Amino acid sequence: MQGSGGQARILKVGMTEPQVTQVLGPTSFAATVFNAATPYRFYPQVGLAARFVQGRVAEWLVVILPRREG
Repeated sequence: MQGSGGQARILKVGMTEPQVTQVLGPTSFAATVFNAATPYRFYPQVGLAARFVQGRVAEWLVVILPRREG
């Protein structure tokens, strides 16, 4: 992943929410994928979603989400 200043950054399971925000930026939204009881944070600018457990990434998903125009 390309971080600010053009430096390569690594995303991994176990990162805290502030660490993810530092790499991906603040643009994300909450949604569900497979189970309505399991929330994910979607980062549409990079096509990723993260599931956080106790403030840390427990799972990463590569996603393609349709964009709403208008």
